[in-house]
Amino acid sequence: MAKTACHLYVLRVLSFFCLCLFIVASAEAARDAASVETETLERFSRIFNGPDSHPARGDSPGIDVSKLRPAPKPSAEYGVPFSKALSGASPVAAASSAVAFTGLKTAYFGGDMFVVKVNVSFDSSKETADLYAAAWLDGQSAPLFFTGNDLSPLDWAAVPARTGISQGSGSYEVFTFKLPNPMGPLKFTLLAALLKGGQPLTGENLLSNVASAEVKFIGGSSDTSEKGQTDVFRYLALGLGQQILRGTVHQGVLRRMDLGFSLKRSDLPSGFTSDDVVLGLLPATQGLLRITEPKKSLRIIKRAGTASKKYHFEQTYKDIPVYGSWFKMSVKESGDSFSLDSLSGRYVPDLQLTDTSAALDGKDALLAVAEANGIASLSELEVVIPPKLWIFDAALLAPECPNCPEVSYDPRLGWRVVFFSPKEHGAVADAFVDAFTGEILFQQARTDGELQLNLFTAEGNTSSTCFAWQATRREQWYDEEGECDYSRHCRKFNYCPLEGYACVNPDTEGVDADFLSRRIYDFYLSVFGRRSYDGDDSYIWTYLDVGFSPDNASSTDCGAWTIHQFSSGMCTPDAYGHEFGHSFHDSETNFVYSNESGAVAEHVADMFGHFFECWTGPDCNWQMGEGSVLGLASTCGSLRDMADPPRCDSDPDHYSAYVNTTSDEGGVHTNCGILNKAGFLMTDGGTFRTVIVTGIGEEKSRAVYYKTSLMSSTETRGSGIFRTAYRMPAGI
Repeated sequence: MAKTACHLYVLRVLSFFCLCLFIVASAEAARDAASVETETLERFSRIFNGPDSHPARGDSPGIDVSKLRPAPKPSAEYGVPFSKALSGASPVAAASSAVAFTGLKTAYFGGDMFVVKVNVSFDSSKETADLYAAAWLDGQSAPLFFTGNDLSPLDWAAVPARTGISQGSGSYEVFTFKLPNPMGPLKFTLLAALLKGGQPLTGENLLSNVASAEVKFIGGSSDTSEKGQTDVFRYLALGLGQQILRGTVHQGVLRRMDLGFSLKRSDLPSGFTSDDVVLGLLPATQGLLRITEPKKSLRIIKRAGTASKKYHFEQTYKDIPVYGSWFKMSVKESGDSFSLDSLSGRYVPDLQLTDTSAALDGKDALLAVAEANGIASLSELEVVIPPKLWIFDAALLAPECPNCPEVSYDPRLGWRVVFFSPKEHGAVADAFVDAFTGEILFQQARTDGELQLNLFTAEGNTSSTCFAWQATRREQWYDEEGECDYSRHCRKFNYCPLEGYACVNPDTEGVDADFLSRRIYDFYLSVFGRRSYDGDDSYIWTYLDVGFSPDNASSTDCGAWTIHQFSSGMCTPDAYGHEFGHSFHDSETNFVYSNESGAVAEHVADMFGHFFECWTGPDCNWQMGEGSVLGLASTCGSLRDMADPPRCDSDPDHYSAYVNTTSDEGGVHTNCGILNKAGFLMTDGGTFRTVIVTGIGEEKSRAVYYKTSLMSSTETRGSGIFRTAYRMPAGI
């Protein structure tokens, strides 16, 4: 009874919260400067001069579109950014000369009246002043100045909005406009300052402070369902009066919302926990998420954290799980309150299937997988677990880069078959078979594909069963006790059960690999307090001299264990750290190894490879795989340059350069360069695209990556969400 009363009470509180569930909806896009300039201006033009625009004054025709072109480089003729023109300048008038924006809202919705008004206090009887006001759009190289002219209210030229202002105080309205509904999202900064009357915009003519204010136009949609979401945002903002922090909706999915909504413990029943808050809030999110009965359709799969808890959910439909789906709620618990800090996710909105009764059974699915993988009979197909019905939708795995094609949602009922794939050297693979047609919808091996102890030499062989039951095809060189020598003729005396009675003779790479396997255990234990890659003291299996063609290395999930495989000459410190990093994040975060999610997995492994290399000795650099046979053969001397990704194979270092490809599982080893650059800047600092970043250092950086990996469980986490989770510089 008490528990039921608690939940009913919360739902009443939450009906109010549901007024708060969208205190957000500003759209953001970190893109290449040139394309952003053009796109931002086009959006600006559509808002202020489109067919649905509504000038506030009847005689105003809107903004002259011819002026809404990318501005040339700042010159005497065109407006120079305030930050340059007034850099380091101090007002020459008395301290009481000041400007400030008044009446502004943090965010505006379609149909709102957008009014730019500046309060001015001018203290000088000897001269007059001019008021300059401008809008600096995100991504622009120069601001647009308000002219104060209704017929042509904006201009690139640095012109004042009001002239001849004399001593005293006053309020000046420099722009008024009724925003169209719907409209596209837009974010910009307003700037204002007083300068000497009749003088140009330069630092020596400054008479006041430089006022600034950030403004966001919240994008709307003409689509009925999406309009419902944005209307919820609007009602919440109007009803609660709280500031909109940030929110992103893409294809009907709430990708992220930051809010900081608080519930006081005193307003809740005694004994209320963060679990109660989360479960109580879920029903209120149905319209926002576009998930029917979210309390039934979202299943908790992981809780992480103590004072700040992350709740990870998986989407289901009629108790059938949706592959690659995730939803997360972040709740902070303090002494007297609970705070819902953020919501984020990737799932299928408005999920409806006409039929969940499969026409094909599990055996049919096994036959389809066997045929697709060249396996002659079911007796030869090694299945890890029995087939199970899942919902598969390729849209959940698709990248969301600016130039990538949008993939529409198309949920399909399918059998998930988990088996040992002969095509992937015996690694565990997932295959989805359409439950009605038998079509293979998707197949992906659980191997991290590039660089991953009992320690063995594979003697040039590969294995379709992770080297299990194949004692004749590899030789064990080391176990935890050292070199495997057990014979009166051997130099040492250590019996290795998997090798038996033999003397072994490891080569130099074998000796080095044994050292690395022990050092990496020490690294995770001493730095993170973690025992082995999974925190459970699992065996570290390493195979050298694997017959990959071409040369390669990998961390491979073998079901009950993980193996790290290296071609001859591939087991360098950073490469070993990279593969072990894959094993670590695989034990915590279920990345789907393709497209953006796969690129994030490669980046995380690269960072842990770098951290391990820097911890083990003096060779601390941002080259990945230097000294390996592939690194030595490359034009840049390594596999990847994390500090300067374009130096190696022109890898991208910015999301606007994302490579949309079907090769390499969607370019995972290429697009990881985007986040590698960000990780480098976060750690060491530097200047990138005019953004100055102060590095936090190796120790703090590796702590951030480790903690964030522990708090993530998402399978399809893309770069934008990842950047937020790791608190990377927003400009990159």
